[in-house]
Amino acid sequence: FNKVHPTYIREFKKEVSKNPYIHYTGFLSQNDLANYYAGASVFAAPSWFETTGLVYLEAAYAGSPSLVASGERAKEYLQDNAVYADPSSIDSISHALEKALKSPTVSKSFPKYIEANYTWERAGKELLNIYKSLI
Repeated sequence: FNKVHPTYIREFKKEVSKNPYIHYTGFLSQNDLANYYAGASVFAAPSWFETTGLVYLEAAYAGSPSLVASGERAKEYLQDNAVYADPSSIDSISHALEKALKSPTVSKSFPKYIEANYTWERAGKELLNIYKSLI
């Protein structure tokens, strides 16, 4: 959370504490984070503004059913290994959440796909190739 908005943080924690199915953990170490992903009933990030970051791949790698905002960027990474929702529609999010909870979304082979395609080594090689092509 942005520490500049303490009122928002207080309100968020208050609302989350009302629901026994939502757990606010605060900061987690990498090891703890992997365990939370693996134990989650669903990973939900139907955000309007987030870029498709590592969090999506981390959750999928751990096998967590994922609900993410619809859009080509997330689909490029997650393909059919997530449930997609319109972040501006409560109904869309609700239906997607039900779907993610009822059926697994991450295929058994997807973690191997992530290992093969989304590594820092591979990203570095691709960036180096781009630089070389510009020279």
